Amino acid sequence: MLRAVIFDFDYTLGDTTDGIVAAFNYAFTHMGQPPHKTEDIKATVGRTLHDAYRILTGDGAPAAADTFYDLFQTAAKETLVPSASLYPDTLGVLDFFSRRGCRLGIVSTKHRHQIVDIFDKFGITGSFGVIVGAEDVKEYKPAPEGLLLALSRLGAAPDDALYVGDSFIDGQTAQNAGVPFAAVLTGTTGREELLRYSPLTVADNIGGVAEFFGGPEWRAK
Repeated sequence: MLRAVIFDFDYTLGDTTDGIVAAFNYAFTHMGQPPHKTEDIKATVGRTLHDAYRILTGDGAPAAADTFYDLFQTAAKETLVPSASLYPDTLGVLDFFSRRGCRLGIVSTKHRHQIVDIFDKFGITGSFGVIVGAEDVKEYKPAPEGLLLALSRLGAAPDDALYVGDSFIDGQTAQNAGVPFAAVLTGTTGREELLRYSPLTVADNIGGVAEFFGGPEWRAK
């Protein structure tokens, strides 16, 4: 029996691309580096900011990555929430799983307060029994720590839960935690890559995950 559904946020439930790109390039500019293309930055979303910096610049210096992290967070205070949007089916999907008696959660590499601020904007913070962000774990995804913490707080076992995400990192996270995985194609990871993590479904978007569980009438109340 499905008791808990836990979601990634970026490119799964919603999109903060404009805010992320603005904050990345604010940091790069203040470090005397050229800005990076949107598509290159998008490809790093889901990784830690330190990893993203190393991937985009080839600079492995920890101090430089720390500076980038601090500058990003400074800019993100102004850019993330205004840029945030939810996908068209997101609210309906949350309602669908709630009506089925599932408790809902979030596990993300974003800071928890950033996710809460975004959800407050749309009035959905109360829909979630737990929100696990970067500050809540010692090891980031794909380590299972965040997902297992969310399950514990929701009172669910791995076999009774589902993790929904858009990236190979989410697939690895679900696999490492022993939690069934459902994938969406609204991120930058393709279908073939996602299939490596044995998802229950690979849906075009978040609505397709609800349709997998509830059929074409999943929106019906």
